[in-house]
Amino acid sequence: MGGSNGWGGGGRVSRWLVSMGCAMSLLVLAAGAQAPAPAAGALGEGEIETSADRLNYDRDKGIVEGVGHVVIRRDDVVLRADYVRVDVNTQEAEAFGDVTLTRGDDTWKGPSLRYNFKSGAGATSEMKVTAEPFYVRSDSSERDAKGTYILHNAWVSTCNPDEGDVDFHVTARELEVVPDDYIKARGAVWWFGPVPSMYIPYWYRDLDGDFGFRFQPGYSSRNGPYMLSSYRYRLNPGLTGSTHLDYRTERGVATGQDFRWNTGEDRHVGDFKAYYADDQDPLDDQDVAAAKDIEADRYRLRYHDTYVLAERDIVLARAHYLSDPDVLEDFFEDEFRDERQPDNFVNYTHRGDQYTAGIVARSRVNDFYDNINRLPEATYDLFRQPLGDTDLFYESESAASVLEHVFPDGSDSEDYNVFRFDTKHTLFYPDKYLGFLTVVPRAGVRATYFSDTVRNETVSDGSVVLVTNRVVDASGRTNTVVQSSTSTNAVTRSFSDGADTRALVELGFETSYKAFQVYDTRFGPRRHIVEPFANYTFIPEPNVTPDHLYQFDEVDTLDEQHTVRFGARQKWQEKRPNGAYDLVDLELSSILNIHQAEGQDAIEFLYWDGELRPVDGWAIDTDGSWSLAEGTFETFNTWLIFNGSKDINTRAEYRYRRDDSSALFGDVTLFPEARWSYNAYAREEFEQNRLEEVGGYIQHTFTCVALRVGSNFLPGYTRTDDSEVDDEYRFMLEFWLTAFPKNALGSRHGG
Repeated sequence: MGGSNGWGGGGRVSRWLVSMGCAMSLLVLAAGAQAPAPAAGALGEGEIETSADRLNYDRDKGIVEGVGHVVIRRDDVVLRADYVRVDVNTQEAEAFGDVTLTRGDDTWKGPSLRYNFKSGAGATSEMKVTAEPFYVRSDSSERDAKGTYILHNAWVSTCNPDEGDVDFHVTARELEVVPDDYIKARGAVWWFGPVPSMYIPYWYRDLDGDFGFRFQPGYSSRNGPYMLSSYRYRLNPGLTGSTHLDYRTERGVATGQDFRWNTGEDRHVGDFKAYYADDQDPLDDQDVAAAKDIEADRYRLRYHDTYVLAERDIVLARAHYLSDPDVLEDFFEDEFRDERQPDNFVNYTHRGDQYTAGIVARSRVNDFYDNINRLPEATYDLFRQPLGDTDLFYESESAASVLEHVFPDGSDSEDYNVFRFDTKHTLFYPDKYLGFLTVVPRAGVRATYFSDTVRNETVSDGSVVLVTNRVVDASGRTNTVVQSSTSTNAVTRSFSDGADTRALVELGFETSYKAFQVYDTRFGPRRHIVEPFANYTFIPEPNVTPDHLYQFDEVDTLDEQHTVRFGARQKWQEKRPNGAYDLVDLELSSILNIHQAEGQDAIEFLYWDGELRPVDGWAIDTDGSWSLAEGTFETFNTWLIFNGSKDINTRAEYRYRRDDSSALFGDVTLFPEARWSYNAYAREEFEQNRLEEVGGYIQHTFTCVALRVGSNFLPGYTRTDDSEVDDEYRFMLEFWLTAFPKNALGSRHGG
């Protein structure tokens, strides 16, 4: 069973018994009452009330009795019984006959109760406790003076046994409960319906969090039948652990150990994950062994940490050490899809009132990747702010970086490195004209120092080649003549050209205004907002152009620029109780190239970026660019989500980049909240004209358990190097308690 197997609230058991005891202690206050006592009235002070058909007090024996419909109330705690007897001297209390204790929505029931208010010890028979989503039964139970509860012949489930069939429950010969701490079971049996499915002689479960076993069985054509299992536990209040044991019949055994920490209020949050597989089949059938240096010992070490040193100081750290470039794809497919090359860095950031400063060290850890190392890079950014008592505003950005471009082992390219100091300073003079037109002129300078630059020269390689000619002589015979000659092939080579400083000057301005109109429609009033804008930029040609620089990032690509970016942002809004709601938020823009490089048009692309929320449940986001010269899309991305119905949820995503990729992903779930639900999804790559993946699942929700059976299929295809990738298909089985829908079991890593 998974980590959601129904124990998260077990610590409430003790709190209910304690509440019951506190309520019963109110009867002790009746020791000073006159006999016979009244049938109903206030007992003690505050909000305490008691009533019964008859209240009796024996002064000689020190015994208080409540007989018939005894009810004791204090705040949200209510104790009911047919008969209650309290020894004032020993504070030993007994309750009999339909004993019920309720606290809020939680209910405890039993035929009898014995409890000592001095020691806290007590015992019950046939105990029944209801605390959503948990239901507990036992033949008998007792509580010792230390607050530990022992339940005999216990029964626990998240199914309510009074409302129908019980899909899942756990029985135990003895159950030990420590409030808000842990639960221990001896002789535990897991039952699905009337069928016992697993026996565990000793089982420990932490009550504070989602802990316990997880099992994910399945089958894939690559791995064969497999079982992924883990056990999660708490080591201390801020540290949890997970131990993994996986078996894939085609690949062998794998083990893992995770640690997660959170010191409270998310001030220090992180994890360390280690995974090792003795892979009996490390190369896919379509892999070429000579091209992939992958051995049987495969592993992944991962360290993520976020440490809030103070309110304005934070440290982020990421480190990934891998045995080979395919280990994530083979064993952690979800992580691989999100980040094909994991990053490694340590970053410290301080945020001041008017600035941010930081330092980052980013380095390649795995030598089979290409990477830009920053060892280190220090940054200082000053926010836009008034300059003295003038109407001018000033902002700046500065960075000092030790940069290195490292290529994968075995690459023909040579690593190169540069020290770079880049600083940019800009003045702004915002003003408004005619009461509506905002104009913000700006002037800036930027200086960048490079410890090394590059000089490209085209030379002859001077090599000797053999030229073969076929000559037909007078007799008609063909002879082969081989001659040697010096090659005149032109080769471009790069040479170091020493340090240099690039100077850039930037002039420009931004201007915009906003207009709106309210329209009455059959759907109610709608407000239309239009905000035209323009951004003019002029940068003369710098003294050092990009072709003389080693390339690391966008700073090295800066060049002459003379452009106007212009466009308009439009909104359609409706009025709602919590304020204006954007139905449509769309920006259209383009760039006018006043200075045009060779082969460049004045206006090359139209750009858009929009968010549409036409009705509740629908969300459409889109962005992209249209090439005017080609008359086609350069990029086009859109996302569509519909979850406004109980009968269907849909999600679709389309990504297009001309001459590169064109992919569509769709996901549909029918009847997501019904007992039977169905899902199907597919991913199509149109540029390569192939179906990348198709799959889905069928799910049935029982009373308190959900069962899901799923499969997916990845069709084979031919790579660009003409090698073949085989078909792959998988089958998965998942089950979880419906009280904990977030804890489906197939969430760790794929088979």
